Amino acid sequence: MALVVALMTITSCLQVTIFNEDFTASAISRSGIGSSIATDLNNELSNYGVSQNVVTSDSLQPVIKAEITALYSEDGSTSLSTAVSQVITKQAESHNLNLPGTATDVLAKKATSLISAKIGGDRLEQLAPEFQQLRHMNMMLLAASAIFLVLLVIVALAEHHFFGALGPGLFFGGLLVSLGGGFAYLIEPSVVSGMFTDAQTLILNTLNTVIISSIVTLLFVGIIEMVIGLVTLVGHHVFAKNH
Repeated sequence: MALVVALMTITSCLQVTIFNEDFTASAISRSGIGSSIATDLNNELSNYGVSQNVVTSDSLQPVIKAEITALYSEDGSTSLSTAVSQVITKQAESHNLNLPGTATDVLAKKATSLISAKIGGDRLEQLAPEFQQLRHMNMMLLAASAIFLVLLVIVALAEHHFFGALGPGLFFGGLLVSLGGGFAYLIEPSVVSGMFTDAQTLILNTLNTVIISSIVTLLFVGIIEMVIGLVTLVGHHVFAKNH
């Protein structure tokens, strides 16, 4: 059961972290890429006589999410330029500024290429087919491990050995997850640097932020499983000894 628990934990964590566009977009928004893009856009706005810092990293979160969603989607479709135009227009209106339509269009085009470059959109698009395959494979492994775990639970219940199997399964499953997560945490920087040798530092930092966030989540879940498994194991042992 421990191997099944570990496999289900790893695949489920990957599904809700690195294979989830909301999680990825949130992690990127928290990194330095948001403020870097905002600074560049505000510099462009100054060419049109706007001295205020109209664009902020928080206001760019929907735009970054639109780009990430496009990279994660099967068809790669995106309305990034439209999303950028809406952000610039909304932010300008909130500062009582009236930008001409041509200025908004020019800024939207520049911002689109800027965001794609800083996130590494062109490089990530090349990896999109492999990424989609890994995503589907992870989903199939998650479904298979869930079905197998249900079967193991049914067998354990039929043999009146549920808690006797649950405790060790959770503890050793969590231990395997924690050890795997710890190993992944140690080798992650060198692996990412090796895969993206020609990438900009900002792109590497962004990738590291997303991957490390996923690994930390995996470690946390593994430790929780170990604690629950240990409590269940000890409780079952004490109960069986007294009865």
